[in-house]
Amino acid sequence: MRVIGSKNRFVFGVYRRHMKTIGYLGQIDKLFGVPATTRNWNTIVAIVRILKGHGKKGR
Repeated sequence: MRVIGSKNRFVFGVYRRHMKTIGYLGQIDKLFGVPATTRNWNTIVAIVRILKGHGKKGR
C-alpha cells in the first residue's frame, strides 16, 4: 500500500488486492485516528460524473 497524497480530510493511495492489505488499512485507521474506507476507480468516476451534473451513465 502506498499513500500518494492528502487534501483536507481525504487521503489518496493505491494498493493491490492482497490479504495483507487489510492489516495495512488498519494501520491507516490508527495513524489518522478515524476508520478508513476504500473506493475503486469506477466509484470515483461515478461520483465525479454525478457532481458535474452528468448523472448515471446509461445502462
